[in-house]
This record gives sequence, C-alpha cells and structure tokens, in this order.
Amino acid sequence: MDAEFIEFERANANRGNCLLRGLERLKFYFMWNMKEVIWKNLDPKYVFPRLQVLEFYDCPKLKSISWVVNLPCIQKLSVHGSKVMKQLLCINELESSGIIVSPQSFPFLKKLILMDLFELEIISDPIITFPVLEVLEVLCCDKLKKLPFKSSKPPKKLESIHGSIEWWNNVEMEDGSSKSSLQPFFKKY
Repeated sequence: MDAEFIEFERANANRGNCLLRGLERLKFYFMWNMKEVIWKNLDPKYVFPRLQVLEFYDCPKLKSISWVVNLPCIQKLSVHGSKVMKQLLCINELESSGIIVSPQSFPFLKKLILMDLFELEIISDPIITFPVLEVLEVLCCDKLKKLPFKSSKPPKKLESIHGSIEWWNNVEMEDGSSKSSLQPFFKKY
C-alpha cells in the first residue's frame, strides 16, 4: 500500500466498536507517497485510545502529524525521513479539521525522535506541551533551531537531548533566554 493519504472516517459507526482500540504500537514504513493522515468526523483518540508507540519511517512526502497531539497514551514518537515536513505539530491544522487540543497535550510522551527531517523548522506551537519528556533525539534536522520548551521550564523528567554539536550550537531558545541551563542534558551523537 502506497497511497497519498490514509483516511479514517466515522460513518454512523459506534466509536466503541472500533477494531483498533487495543492497538499499542503503530508503524508507517516506506510510505513513499503518503502526504497525510485524514480524520473525518472522528478524533484520533477514539480510534487509538491505547496507542503507546507511533513511528514514521521513510515517508518522504509526509507533511505533518499534528493529529497525534491528543493521543492519550502515546509514550514514544519517532519521525524519520520526510523531505517536506516544516512543522511537526500545528494547532491551526488541528482546529481546521475540528480536533480540539487538550491543554494537557502529550501527558505520557517520554521519547521524541526526529531524524532526517531536512526541512523541519518547528517542532510545535507553544501551546503544545511535553510535561514528562525524558529524551529528545534530533539528527539531520539542520533547519530546526528551536526546542519545544523554554530553557527556564524544561520538562520535569528531562534526562537528555541528543544531537550533533553543530545543531546544538545553532539552537535558539523560544523565549530568548540562554540555553546554558540545558547544557547538562545535551549528549552529542
């Protein structure tokens, strides 16, 4: 299967009968033409209420995965190999598709891995939070200059930020503050 998009639609179905409700791991591999996942009259949290691990590998046309924000149990999110993605998570996209962003976005996300996202400039809008993020890995995302949190308020459980020294030297803080308080977390690849 190599479609331009994957569509989930609620067509007069009882959302409690969804066959994917017990799914804990989902991987999209080698989806060369997939540009997006479309949600019609359905919130992703009702389809994947137990999803813990979500991985996208070699989906070069993938533009955004904003829909993952409200997945209630997501613990690990990996995105590798998009040649067009500029922003990982965008509130405007969610609102235009009718998805309401929870004020407690990503309550369980511990690991965020971003690799080979050559056009990525922004991880998320400031309203999106990563309260329990432990590990952030960034490799070959040279246009990404900002972290998804302030240096004065890193996630409480942050253990490490992995990346190249060149990338780390170019990181700027969203609030204009110094990233020196985050230096102990940085680990070079």
